[in-house]
Amino acid sequence: MVEFPEGSWDAASIEDAEFRDCRFTAVSFSGLEVRNCRFIECSFLRCDLSVMQPLDSVFAGCSFEDCRITGVAWGTARWPKDPLYGPNRFERSDLGLSDFSDLRLPGIVVRECRVREAVFRNTRLTGADFSGSDCTGADFGGADLREARLVDAGGAHLDPRFNRLEGAVVDAAGARRMLDALRIEIE
Repeated sequence: MVEFPEGSWDAASIEDAEFRDCRFTAVSFSGLEVRNCRFIECSFLRCDLSVMQPLDSVFAGCSFEDCRITGVAWGTARWPKDPLYGPNRFERSDLGLSDFSDLRLPGIVVRECRVREAVFRNTRLTGADFSGSDCTGADFGGADLREARLVDAGGAHLDPRFNRLEGAVVDAAGARRMLDALRIEIE
């Protein structure tokens, strides 16, 4: 495993690089243009990736723990259709204002994260795990959340008329919000 210790990238961009089984600790990628790069089974710990531009880059089987990843347009990255390396994992990270619209992200883990105002519009999130995440203001319009886990996912507003939810696991508060969306009252 190659270690990248605390610091920031001096360049304004990284281009045509491959990082395999690397660990980035407290590294700042903030505002960095990451063009045509491959991050395979890498770990990011306490990194700042806010407003990073992942242009035509691949993140496969990566884990992000205690990171700041706000305002990233993930649709500009390349996402493998059949991931060889498993889904990416985000834990205890801030993904606020990030855009995951129209992506296929089956099995993605977004556990105990701050996902405020993030956009998952029309995203395939089958088998995803959003447990313990703050989803206040997040847009899941048209998202496919079959078999997803949304327990203690505060603020997640899902509407059975517009989301695929078969087999999803939600807590009582999430179920009440769905019934409210359908204007169903329980006495």
